[in-house]
Amino acid sequence: MLGSDVGCAHSFKECTALLTSGSSTEVKLHAFRLLKHVVQWQAMTYRIGMMAMKNRDAIGVASYDYLMFVAVGFVYCSPRA
Repeated sequence: MLGSDVGCAHSFKECTALLTSGSSTEVKLHAFRLLKHVVQWQAMTYRIGMMAMKNRDAIGVASYDYLMFVAVGFVYCSPRA
């Protein structure tokens, strides 16, 4: 994981800690699912950054989908009531 994106790096660390700790099976399953999305998030961030180095319009084109992906992630991470 790249250290430049604090959100992704922090989420990756939290998920791996939950997976390796003595958490319940349900928590580990949730952490594993979340970890897959964190890896997607990091890859998407990297791809957008690389595209933007070649074409500045790439940020504008990708921003809506990227923000929706991140917003859904925050909802998914919200504590269950």
